[in-house]
Amino acid sequence: MDVTRDILNIILDVIEYLSKTRGSLITFGFNMVQFLTKTIFMCMMTYIGISVLELNIALYISLLCTTWFTFHVLEAFFTQQIIMNKITEMG
Repeated sequence: MDVTRDILNIILDVIEYLSKTRGSLITFGFNMVQFLTKTIFMCMMTYIGISVLELNIALYISLLCTTWFTFHVLEAFFTQQIIMNKITEMG
């Protein structure tokens, strides 16, 4: 669990850094690349979990999708908060 938390903290730090130094458009692009990368990773993990490891399909897919969706939503809210704070500072 510590590894997952550390990875999320690193990603959120990168998003915050990009937002402060490069602007909202670059941050948006970074989020799109993350989305595509995580989608490809999820497809690979689905194949490995079902075909190679022969895990229970319903349980494994549910857990995998829930984890992916949760992290994506957390990052989206964090990025939205940074962008809104930047807009508030400007106006």
